[in-house]
Amino acid sequence: MAGQLFLACIFLLAFQFGYQLTNTISDKEKYLDKNFDEFTWLTAHNSHINWLDNGVIELASNQNMSIDQQLESGVRGFMFDIDFSKCSDFESFFGTCKCQGVCLCHGKCSDTLKDGFSVKRLDYALKKIVKFLKNNPDQIVTIFFENYLNDTKSLQRVFKRVKYFNSLVFDPYSSKWDVLNKGWPKIRQMVDADNRILIFDDEKRASRAGQKPGFIRSRDFLLQNHYIWMNDYVKVNISDFEPYKSLFNTSSPSIEISRCFSLDKIENRPNWGLNSTLKMDEREHRGQLVNSKKLFLLHHYYGVVAKRIYIDPITVKLMNTKELIAERLKKQCNPALNGKKPNYLALDFINQNTFLNVF
Repeated sequence: MAGQLFLACIFLLAFQFGYQLTNTISDKEKYLDKNFDEFTWLTAHNSHINWLDNGVIELASNQNMSIDQQLESGVRGFMFDIDFSKCSDFESFFGTCKCQGVCLCHGKCSDTLKDGFSVKRLDYALKKIVKFLKNNPDQIVTIFFENYLNDTKSLQRVFKRVKYFNSLVFDPYSSKWDVLNKGWPKIRQMVDADNRILIFDDEKRASRAGQKPGFIRSRDFLLQNHYIWMNDYVKVNISDFEPYKSLFNTSSPSIEISRCFSLDKIENRPNWGLNSTLKMDEREHRGQLVNSKKLFLLHHYYGVVAKRIYIDPITVKLMNTKELIAERLKKQCNPALNGKKPNYLALDFINQNTFLNVF
């Protein structure tokens, strides 16, 4: 399993879309000798919002594969919404409590539980990730928290409770790695040290980030575009979409390709976008990586299935194709980021990708 999957998670930054399933020694050596930031890692948006893990109805799901299936299929980035949920005495007495403690919800747990969804504790997902990493010792996983917790203590208790989790965490602030000054290490170094989990925090509680056991303050090491799909129509060349030309009734179609602009703001304005280019040789704040060395998380999704009625139907069918992703990068993202390629490609319904032929 380890040999078969060691490249299954990776898109080369030349954007050779498609999985490379091989266990040859030479390919594995090439993988191990590349730096962490030389790859694009397939990432599942709201990976826990699926009917197999959380009992979410398909209409409201973001994925239709379980976390286990996502791991086996090559997903190496997991986006989790976490919040603290406390059961009432009534729920505890009658056994109707759906989740107590740090739970995997959709946004705040109070909203998720109110909608009638079943939810799991965070331990549930972390144990699956740890088990996978123990069975695949050359793999690396990144976790992105949309974090609604009021403090870190409850989260740190979860980490401590999940066997082996803390020992697997990669801490870029530590003197051992010192990514701010040394840059991103080679895969081989992370594998040899067995530090193979990265934890990015979205800074809803900024004081949390940078603390043990390895919270990474997103703005220090990450560039990311806004996740909102902006309904911008862009003319495309039909020849670029040859496998899908039956969907079009014109030789020069327009399809919906959302513009790319920064999720982070400076003085209440995006710090890069259509009318502003990010200065790649600068640091936005002291204690951050220079922009050119930051990892780039590309949010590329339109929301849950229910929202398809608001999206152009052709765009829905093309959303996860290599052609649409490449077109969006070329026309909407690269100009503002000087051609920087994504290190994380975040998608909904990761098995609905025509270029991921392993499914």
